[in-house]
Amino acid sequence: MEWITPEDIVTRLNFRKRIWFDGPPTVKIEGEEGRFGFLVFVFPDEEIRYGVYLQNKQLILTRAIHSIQNYTKIITAEHEKMT
Repeated sequence: MEWITPEDIVTRLNFRKRIWFDGPPTVKIEGEEGRFGFLVFVFPDEEIRYGVYLQNKQLILTRAIHSIQNYTKIITAEHEKMT
């Protein structure tokens, strides 16, 4: 079972960097599959790193890219759930 969801990624990014002046970040994964590693979001002025267990690197990377591409839609849906 995968525990990292697009909603989780968007919520974490919204907490750390709400406004992206230079556009969306690039996403990369550091570490070996089957171990703890880092999900890294690289902005021109900052790098945000989250420790994650890399059970399936490709799935995590796909979810992170999907989260970035649909950031506004996901954060709006999450906000509506809270209200």
